[in-house]
Amino acid sequence: MSLGIAIILIGIVVLAIGIFSQAKSGKAKVECGGIVFIGPVPIAGFATNKDMFYALMIVSAILIIAFLVWGETLKNRKMRRFTMAFKLFLMMNLTVLLLFGLLFGLLAAVGFYLNFSTITMVVIAIVLVFVQWLVGPSIIWMTTNMRPLEKKEYPWIWETVSGFCKKNKVPFPQKIALARSGAPNAFVFGRTPWSATLAVTQGLLNTLSKDEVKAVIAHELGHIKHRDMIVMTFASVIPLIAYYVALNILFSSGDRKSVGAAVLIGIGAYLVYIISNLLVLALSRYREYYADNFGGRIYKPSLLASALTKITYGLSGNKEASRDALRSFYIADPITSTFEVSHFSSEYSDLHVTNEEAKKAMEWEKKNVLIRIGELFRTHPLTFKRVRALMEMEKELR
Repeated sequence: MSLGIAIILIGIVVLAIGIFSQAKSGKAKVECGGIVFIGPVPIAGFATNKDMFYALMIVSAILIIAFLVWGETLKNRKMRRFTMAFKLFLMMNLTVLLLFGLLFGLLAAVGFYLNFSTITMVVIAIVLVFVQWLVGPSIIWMTTNMRPLEKKEYPWIWETVSGFCKKNKVPFPQKIALARSGAPNAFVFGRTPWSATLAVTQGLLNTLSKDEVKAVIAHELGHIKHRDMIVMTFASVIPLIAYYVALNILFSSGDRKSVGAAVLIGIGAYLVYIISNLLVLALSRYREYYADNFGGRIYKPSLLASALTKITYGLSGNKEASRDALRSFYIADPITSTFEVSHFSSEYSDLHVTNEEAKKAMEWEKKNVLIRIGELFRTHPLTFKRVRALMEMEKELR
């Protein structure tokens, strides 16, 4: 809960700075939007002056905090599950709010000092992200050893996807693909939920049981349901804009009201670039948790936990997976799998993992602060945390 409160407060401060800068400049009338959460329901609110906007954001923060505290005290199991999903939904949206707050504050500040060329750079950044969104799926198909999966090859996979989609109102993927990789993994990509491709690796089918593969499919359909492909693509525009702004200010010449101020803004823009990158990574981790929550709700959480455990063991030491450029798309990160296997193997003995050597390895990680700090730079949460959340969900469902 402390992280949620921190993000709320930081978001308020950043947005307030941006609004104040605009108001002080006299160049633009302050017309700002905020979001008030009444329980689980987001209500858009608008203010025409900064005092009203501050009040709106403060009320929003109070209501959010009150709802989180109330959720912690709930005894009803069904309501607790709802609150968990709402918390994840809330944290994702607050992270997006903070990202755009950073962007708003940055552009409000640099607007005093920049000429048209920088605006051009920002437009270029937006165009690049749009092009990435447009051609990205085609590039993945061309650069990945992947082929369409015929229904006659694995009819149970098609039946599983169809059943989950119909029951949970998820758009059916345009294609189901098989990646010729020995590393156990799965991912989705595409421009929209209706044009998405769901891919599983041969290693996944060889390593996991049918039920565990179904649990993984449920998780991946959660990404389609939540439109994660679109959200993450467009969230990436913010660090890119900050980078181009910093580059243009620090390494180009032009008329400036103050060279010193321009340098400070350039440094600030670079800091925004670093912070926004960390926020995009945080958003990616929250969306993984959210997809886990969805997959656990429509199938068995313990099976998804077991699948994640086996995938992590299977990826640890897999050189092919560690070199894969698509690792941010995967259900588990192959780069860091080796460094987390011991966290959950000793804590959860019912996950049907047989790698005794891995179970005994690296027990020191449980108390290793560096591993926890390193999570800030990951696209995926630590697997043992995901397993813990899924096992808690399993207990609540019993």
